[in-house]
Amino acid sequence: MDKLIQLDDALGVIASVNKTSDLSEETFEEINRRLRRVDMIEAAPVVHARWETADEQGYFRKHNHPKSCSACHNKAKAGETRFCPECGAVMDADEVAHAKTP
Repeated sequence: MDKLIQLDDALGVIASVNKTSDLSEETFEEINRRLRRVDMIEAAPVVHARWETADEQGYFRKHNHPKSCSACHNKAKAGETRFCPECGAVMDADEVAHAKTP
């Protein structure tokens, strides 16, 4: 999977290197221009969540009570999905937490 960086962060790193190196101002400006011409995508951080039952939220669980998204608390209908239809969170928080555990 590709890793993304923010353009302003990359330019900031280059600017800090430029202050402590022998890069000419022309070279620095050329790097800056080339980075700004690279094809870019718009991306948002991935939110990891899970479906919670009413009991997990501290409510009395009723028969067929819908579950809700742990990120936005949107109520889900029967047949939970892999993504929250309200906020777009990926319902894999338990898997992600397990994968990070050594």
